[in-house]
Amino acid sequence: AEVATAGGGRRHIFWSRTESRWLLAAVCNETRGVFAVSMGNTPDGSWATMPPVVSETGRLAPVYAGAPADAAETGEAAAAGTPALRLLPWAASNRECLLFSRECADVSFLSLDGKKLASEMHPHLLSHLRANGVRVGEDLQALNVRYHEVLGTLTGVKRTSKEARALLGGSYCITGDSLLKMLAIHVRAACGLPVVLSGECGCGKTMLIRFLAEWLRGPPPLLKGH
Repeated sequence: AEVATAGGGRRHIFWSRTESRWLLAAVCNETRGVFAVSMGNTPDGSWATMPPVVSETGRLAPVYAGAPADAAETGEAAAAGTPALRLLPWAASNRECLLFSRECADVSFLSLDGKKLASEMHPHLLSHLRANGVRVGEDLQALNVRYHEVLGTLTGVKRTSKEARALLGGSYCITGDSLLKMLAIHVRAACGLPVVLSGECGCGKTMLIRFLAEWLRGPPPLLKGH
């Protein structure tokens, strides 16, 4: 069906066999994207739409440690102190990431809270991804079962489940949380970015690096400082 907009334009409402939903688009197919997707099987129910684009205004003003409170406004911040370093805890972010490989068709959306990731995604995109077998919002406990596949996809170093369990003499028990940390470390290191692990003594920083290094078939260069 074709409908007219308030501005005199035209929109098309049609049933998508791929999504099993009604779609509102500029043309009578999905080639140019859609404006809205029905939440049910009938067009007279609720619809999900993309939020409007918001133009942000303002400017970025760096704040330096040791500088007066109004230094950022007066431009004296750089001369008054050194750049401040803010350390955020690991759980301050949902650590959302998209994992894919050129060597296989495996695609996964990973995060600390899978349900939150899925709830914040547009329903049309979420439905399309899941219809094509893409994992979205995978629980970290379920991720533990196939962590060797995830690490192999990211690093390019393939290991079987049995080989992965034998690393470090089988003494390291990997979790979904530690796997996300390894992914973050490996991506940053591959891009030439320095990585600093900070935490209480005995929380597993060294073992995590040792496991990742042995997975990559290389001894970790360790320097202990006090």
